[in-house]
Amino acid sequence: MKTICSADTDSRHPVNRIIRLGSDGIGGEYKSLRRNDQFVEAVDLSCREGSFVYSPFEGEISAWRPFDGNGQDEIGTPETKKNLAVCKPDRGVRIDGKGQWQGYHVLIGSVRLFRYSGNVHAGQKIGVALDIECGLKLNKPKMAYQRPRKEENFVRVYLNKEGRPIDPTHHLIDCLFFKKLG
Repeated sequence: MKTICSADTDSRHPVNRIIRLGSDGIGGEYKSLRRNDQFVEAVDLSCREGSFVYSPFEGEISAWRPFDGNGQDEIGTPETKKNLAVCKPDRGVRIDGKGQWQGYHVLIGSVRLFRYSGNVHAGQKIGVALDIECGLKLNKPKMAYQRPRKEENFVRVYLNKEGRPIDPTHHLIDCLFFKKLG
């Protein structure tokens, strides 16, 4: 898999850094406890808001809603396209793999996409990272949502092979290892 997030606009420095377990017992590793008291079959990659998000492999891109519609839908609404500063974290991408990644699909959220369908190449810019704080607040509308510390912004990455979740960690680590050798 290629680098997924980079703040560098001129080159592709590997920044696939998984958010590790904190002192509060919350982490971004595969099947680790998240702030919503669930264990998630995904990894959270550190990714500053506004950083470019890239396709990890060649495939077919489509829009995906990470919060199952529990947010505001921006697709096709002219008013929301005018105001991108409004909190709209319910945006993401699904990429169905091609070539050596045939049978895999990846889900990445929260991402404001540059386009919502078509083919993408490995390493192609597909969007920018959104503010995850915004999404966490929307998912807890009836509670006074407070956190003990500022959440490090991230994109959440789910990897599936033939419809079953798999741990993407070694693919992300291999990406970093080979780029450092090259």
